[in-house]
Amino acid sequence: MSEDADTVSYSLINLTEQAERVTLTTTEGGERCTASADPAEVPAARMQEVQFSFDNCDFPEGKTVALTLAVGDSSFLVSAERPKAADPDWGLMVFFLWSLLGGLGVVVTGWASYKLIKLKLPGQPAGEWVSWLRPLPGLGAKWSFQESWASNVTLVTAVFTGLFGTADLLKSVTGEDTPGVLSVITIGSALAVALVGVAPLVLQAVRDDRSQVLVVGLLVSAMIAVGAAGGLVIVIALSVSSLVTGTTQVVLSTGMVVALLLLAGYAVTSVRQNLIKGLNPEPDQKKEDFVVGAVKEAVGERMTEAEIRAKVVPGLRAGFWSAPSDLPAALI
Repeated sequence: MSEDADTVSYSLINLTEQAERVTLTTTEGGERCTASADPAEVPAARMQEVQFSFDNCDFPEGKTVALTLAVGDSSFLVSAERPKAADPDWGLMVFFLWSLLGGLGVVVTGWASYKLIKLKLPGQPAGEWVSWLRPLPGLGAKWSFQESWASNVTLVTAVFTGLFGTADLLKSVTGEDTPGVLSVITIGSALAVALVGVAPLVLQAVRDDRSQVLVVGLLVSAMIAVGAAGGLVIVIALSVSSLVTGTTQVVLSTGMVVALLLLAGYAVTSVRQNLIKGLNPEPDQKKEDFVVGAVKEAVGERMTEAEIRAKVVPGLRAGFWSAPSDLPAALI
C-alpha cells in the first residue's frame, strides 16, 4: 500500500476478447471497508494497471492484509501491506545535553590529572592547580583546535555511524525500512556537526590580548567537541537498539561503550598534553640570553649567572616578564 494513502495497484492482463470488470474485497479492514477500482474494467486482450482506493478501512500498520481480487468470473488471493508510519523518537536528543555534561567531567579530569603528575610549572610550586584563566603560550597564536581535536573526535563518530547508522545496514539487520530511526540519526548527525563546528569559535572568542589560548577556552571547546561526538554515538546506539535483539543488541551496546571510552580517554590525555605543551613553551634562547645579560649587568656580583637563570628564566618562559624593566625590584 502507498505511504500517503490507502491505495494499492496491480498490473492485470486480460486474455479474453471482452472487457472484464475488476473488484477487490477484504474481511480485514472492518465492516464498512470498501475498495474502488480505477479503471473499473480491464480492456480486452491487453494489460492494464488498476489502482484500488480503500474507504473506511482500518488496516494495521506493518501487517500483511489478505485481499480477494476478482476479474470477471475469476478470483484469486493477493496481499498488501500498509507501511509503518515514521515515528521518530526525538526524545533521544536529550542525550546530547547529558553528553555535554559528561564531556565537562572528562575534560576537568584531564585538567586535574595535570596536577596529579606533579609537574613543576614555572613560577608556581609543583602540583598546584592551574588557573582556568592562565594563558597557554606554548600552543602558539596559530594553534588550531580544528586540526588537533575536531578531526580526531569526529573520526570516532564517523566510524560508529558507518557501522550502525546507514540505511542499507539497518535494513539488512532489521529486515525492514526504518524511516523514523533514520530521521533521528540524520538530525543527530547534523546537530553533532554543528556543535563540533562551534567549538573552535569558542576557543577563538576567549583568547587573551596576545591571542594566546586560555585554559578555560581549551576546556570548554574540548567539552563541546567530546560531548557532541558522545551524544551522537549514544543517539545512534539507542535508536538502532530498539529495533534489534539478542547478539546484535549486545554488539551494539558493546560498540557504544567502547566508542565512549575511546572519546573519554582521548579527551583526558589530550587535555593533559595540551596543558604540558601550553604551559611549558619552547625557550627563546636569544631573549633569555638578553635578559640574563641585562640582569647580570644590573646586579653585578650579587648573583651568579646560574642563579639569575634559575630565578629569572622560568618566569620569562611563562610570559611573566618581557623586558628587564619588568623584573622584580629585588633582583635589580
